Amino acid sequence: MTPEQAAVFKRSGWDGLVSSEAWLRGHGKWSRTIPYTINGVATREINALNNSIRIFDEHTCLRFIPKQDYNNDYIEFVSEGGCWSYVGKLNNASPQRISLSSGCHLAIPIHEIMHALGRYHEQSRADRDTYVRIITSNIRSGRESNFNKQTNSDSQSLPYDYLSLMHYSRYAFSKNGRPTIIPIPDASVTIGQSNRMSLYDIQHVNIRYCPERALRLVGGNGSYEGRVEVYWDERWGTVCDDYFGENDGRVICKYLGFPDVAATYRRARFGQGTGPIVMDDLRCAGNEYSPFACPMRTIGTHNCRHHEDASVMCKKNVRLVDGRNTSSYAVGRLEVYAEGHWGTVCDDLFDINDAHVVCRQLGYRTASHVYPCARYGRGTLPILMDDVQCTGGEAQITHCPSTPIGEHNCQHYEDVSVRCVN
Repeated sequence: MTPEQAAVFKRSGWDGLVSSEAWLRGHGKWSRTIPYTINGVATREINALNNSIRIFDEHTCLRFIPKQDYNNDYIEFVSEGGCWSYVGKLNNASPQRISLSSGCHLAIPIHEIMHALGRYHEQSRADRDTYVRIITSNIRSGRESNFNKQTNSDSQSLPYDYLSLMHYSRYAFSKNGRPTIIPIPDASVTIGQSNRMSLYDIQHVNIRYCPERALRLVGGNGSYEGRVEVYWDERWGTVCDDYFGENDGRVICKYLGFPDVAATYRRARFGQGTGPIVMDDLRCAGNEYSPFACPMRTIGTHNCRHHEDASVMCKKNVRLVDGRNTSSYAVGRLEVYAEGHWGTVCDDLFDINDAHVVCRQLGYRTASHVYPCARYGRGTLPILMDDVQCTGGEAQITHCPSTPIGEHNCQHYEDVSVRCVN
């Protein structure tokens, strides 16, 4: 039985929530735009689903959109006996089902979507024995595996969250009405709820899927360089330069969507921050998917001052090709780097606001023109983005609403080109 198959079981209420923890390393990841369909789900559960989608829209970068004909991978919400989901994006997610049967209301759709996004149950964290005690003698026969620790997972350096929507209740899978999970050291702490996402639930999603809501580069000429700042405890703070080196910069740049690191800097190269110092003694190996997965001091502890703020310069993730690039202007066919590949952008819906974002990414002041219909030649790379709809204030074009990366209804004669100026 695969981990995905093992994650699916059919029960109602808390017993219907799939067995799991934080984010499982290696499980598939969705794009920021997730197509979906609804098939056979009752009205009450549809209303709960729609409310859940609004919450993701309000607090994260994820956008759930009705499936189009050209969408390959999508979620199908069905009613197939209980509340359940696979964990992470499957290799063949066309469709990937989430079951919302009778009783799967309140915030339970969020819980199941979180599983599909790759998150496991909170009490399965590798460090859970510090925070809860599992009473195996009270667990219903055959359900003991639901309380296993997941060693192949990542809590993303976030604190243990008793009030997570992903935490089992005190009596989950109880065979005798007695607790199966007791918090420690204070046994009276409330655990588990199905009403709303906690602050850390939101941060889990944003660290995994919305890097710009968790980390940013400040003070440079474009979004590709600057002082490293981390969003933590509802504030932006800095990273100390103790042990800070190329591997740390590489992880930071790739996490933010850039191809690689170009340079790392110590001693507040891009100015001193004013918020708390969030990370210290960062020691990435270079292959971690985010700096939150790297060895470091406990987040928020340090022995630094702001003159030690770390900075990076990343290799750019947009370019204008087959035109001309000077210090005063640049023009050419737009190519972007997204999800590990370079490719072109379709001109559908592309306007000056989208171009402004691109030009600032490149270090130019603004955009002056948008050219549709392959003005600077047809590209040969894959078409990566379509229906881009930036407001103009985004740090990167890949942060803008669009179709899922790589999915489109375009041909290369629709490749868009841009002119940037200072």
